[in-house]
Amino acid sequence: MLNQKQEKFINALITSSSITEACKAAEISRTTGYEYLNAASVSEKYERLQKQRNKLTLDYMQAQSYKALEYLSSVLMNDEANINERMKSAQVLLNQFSKSLEIEKRGEKFNLDSGFDFNL
Repeated sequence: MLNQKQEKFINALITSSSITEACKAAEISRTTGYEYLNAASVSEKYERLQKQRNKLTLDYMQAQSYKALEYLSSVLMNDEANINERMKSAQVLLNQFSKSLEIEKRGEKFNLDSGFDFNL
């Protein structure tokens, strides 16, 4: 169980750009901040919150990516759009598709090599 200062530090650390900044927000010394991070209960909670934050960010970025791809597809399919706009849309869509295939290929290789499962 974490005390109030540890909770305040972790919450500040999640939103801060540095440990120094988080320590100031939590009203603790840097030494205490590092001691907190060395405590298993504090570091475990910090890692759990960081993973949650990363997942939320990734989910948001994926949703925005889908919207962008839908827009590019609509430009590509719009017969009234300027040909340069349509060509640029096609180029971006193909580049993104190529990158996603490469990422997928790397992920599969990483899964096989490391045994790590990305689909947690």
